Amino acid sequence: MNVWALLGIAPTADEREIKRAYARKLKLTRPDDDPAAFQALNEAYQMALRMAPHYAQAEEPDEADEQDKQDNGGWIEQAEPEPVAAQLHEPAPQPAWERPATPQRPQAVRAQHAEAPSAPEEQVEAWEQPLAALREEAWEHPVPFLRALPDPVALERQRRRERERARAEAQAASDAAFEVARRLWADFINLSTVAPKWHLRKLADSEELQNLEVRDHLELFAIGYCAAESCPEDLREAIVTFYGWEDDDSFVSRRLPDAAGEAFARLRADRAYAALLERSSSEPAVAALLADGAGWRFGRTLRSKFTRTLQDEIARIRTYQPELLHFKLNRDLFEEWERRVAGRRYFLETALWSLVLGLFGINLLAELLLDYWGLAVESGIRVAVCAALGVAGGAFWTLKRPLTWFQNSERMAWLLHEQRYRAGWQLGWIPVYALLSALLFVPDPPRVFAWLLGTALVGCALVASFANSVMLAKAHYIMGGLGACLFGGAMASKGFAAYGYVTCIASAYCALQLLYRGGADLWARIPEHAHLLLPLRCTWLAGTVVLVLGADRSLLPLALHAALCWLWVLGGMLLSNPTIHYFAAGVGGVVLLFGMSTLRPASPVLSVMPMSMLVTPLFGVAIFMFMNMIRAKKNQHPFS
Repeated sequence: MNVWALLGIAPTADEREIKRAYARKLKLTRPDDDPAAFQALNEAYQMALRMAPHYAQAEEPDEADEQDKQDNGGWIEQAEPEPVAAQLHEPAPQPAWERPATPQRPQAVRAQHAEAPSAPEEQVEAWEQPLAALREEAWEHPVPFLRALPDPVALERQRRRERERARAEAQAASDAAFEVARRLWADFINLSTVAPKWHLRKLADSEELQNLEVRDHLELFAIGYCAAESCPEDLREAIVTFYGWEDDDSFVSRRLPDAAGEAFARLRADRAYAALLERSSSEPAVAALLADGAGWRFGRTLRSKFTRTLQDEIARIRTYQPELLHFKLNRDLFEEWERRVAGRRYFLETALWSLVLGLFGINLLAELLLDYWGLAVESGIRVAVCAALGVAGGAFWTLKRPLTWFQNSERMAWLLHEQRYRAGWQLGWIPVYALLSALLFVPDPPRVFAWLLGTALVGCALVASFANSVMLAKAHYIMGGLGACLFGGAMASKGFAAYGYVTCIASAYCALQLLYRGGADLWARIPEHAHLLLPLRCTWLAGTVVLVLGADRSLLPLALHAALCWLWVLGGMLLSNPTIHYFAAGVGGVVLLFGMSTLRPASPVLSVMPMSMLVTPLFGVAIFMFMNMIRAKKNQHPFS
């Protein structure tokens, strides 16, 4: 590598000239554009600086020449100046500082060379010259003598001293920045009790924060203070927002990971606690968790809504907000609430429902069975026994959860979680029930036929309960059971006495299950035929008018016409969806029964059983269908 060619200068001993040449070349060779060229230029620059002292040594007077002067009488006469013409044709003599220093030679060799006339010689290739000529040329132009390199141990010591000095200077600057940041933070804490956001903006505009080290130290002071328990919630929120740690917390998490983790945990706890405070005024369960003591509130666990809400809140805090329990809530009170609501499953509402079921459902069933068997039991004793049986049955069902015994088996789990959702279970029982219920209109059935039909309807009721459990709540089953007992008793006492009370209850129970279910699920499975829903509803309403008003002119037998009306009722249930509010349903039922009893068409056929019982469900389903059609425009759903 030609050092001087890379620098673009002649060999020189002037270090300033070397540095100027390096600066000129550095403008054209950047490390980002050509790293290899920059590396070569840098190495040439360093080598030129190391070679410069050798060229400076060559400029000093040669001791061999001084000795020659002394041997020749002390002085050598100066040669006469050559003519101008010779000076023009002859090349200028090479300066002394450019000529390489030559070692001393014997006087005889110097004299022989001085006496020999200088004549231009033909240049011969190096490989053609004899070995002696090559040796002579090497003697005439020797390699410059390099100075010995300094001791590497001394160089390493010097570098170590320089590093220690630089480290000490950096440490002193960092200590000074730390003191400035400490002073600024102390002043800010004293003034931040009021309007912390304004004081933070004022602190950010100070001149001391132009130093980046001061800013870093101040940020570390801030994260350490936010991790402390004494930091106010509003100040912690203001500091986190000011530094933007929610978007990027890499600096503080890298420098102070423990303090950063605790600060962010306290921030999440503050926010969760503020959300709970907002809800505590409207939710008693949340207020119970935030209270200092429980007191009489433990009696509220008898309320199902309070207990369920408290269970959900405890599970959410345990799973998703453990820092809220660690920093804000009373752990002893929290664990006490958790222990009390963990096993609570029987509530006051459950007892009331059990009592109602015992008083009405079981009592009505017992009365019918006693009349059927011809037994006489005092009414007070019968009511008390039935109420006790209802409460005991509700408690057993709630506390023991008998269905969980079946859910633990693999076959039952397969049946509940896979088969129950299939269309065969969900919709298959509906046509079977329609056929079985239509057979109830057969007059004077044989005893075996009635017994087989009753068994089939009971099995259909069980399948309907199993299929509808994916969409119906517990209240639907309770209301359906009570309504089935009521309507089944009415059917058994009037037009269907030959089939028995159990068969009538099973039929009424399946009808109420289908009414609660409606047709939303059926039409959701066939969305490509949804456009037929409105024409089918209009057709059904028109057919209802024809069946009711044309009952006395029907060519069909009475039993067959009644079965057709009943199938028409079931079809209307699949075209509508009940919109039931308990109070509105009670008032509406009373109004409907009153209106049907007073405004019933004057027809002898409609006053005969079982047609007199079918008029009410026909008009009830028609009312539900009208409500769905009216609300469909507002809610954009045909079964709203």
